Amino acid sequence: MKRSATLTSLLITVGLLPNMAQSADMVTANLTSGLNSVGTISIQGIMGNQHDAEQAIARKTDEKGASYYRILRMQKDSSQNCWGVTAEMYR
Repeated sequence: MKRSATLTSLLITVGLLPNMAQSADMVTANLTSGLNSVGTISIQGIMGNQHDAEQAIARKTDEKGASYYRILRMQKDSSQNCWGVTAEMYR
C-alpha cells in the first residue's frame, strides 16, 4: 500500500519514519499478478550484508520510477565480501 506524499512527509518531519521509507517495496511472485512489469535491474559489488543489498535494489528501483520489485537473484561473492542482486521492477 502506498502512503500519500503528505503523510510520508509528515511522518518524516516528526521523526516517526526514516527517509529511506520512501523507497520501492519488495513483493513476492504471488503478489505481482495485478502489477505491470517495467523491466529488470542488476547491481553488483554491494558491500555489506543481505539487508544492504536489499536496500540498494529498493533505492535503484525507486530511482527508475517503479514502485515495487521482486528479487530474482541474490548472490554473495565471499572472495570480495560483496553482493550482487537482480530484480524485476513493477508499477
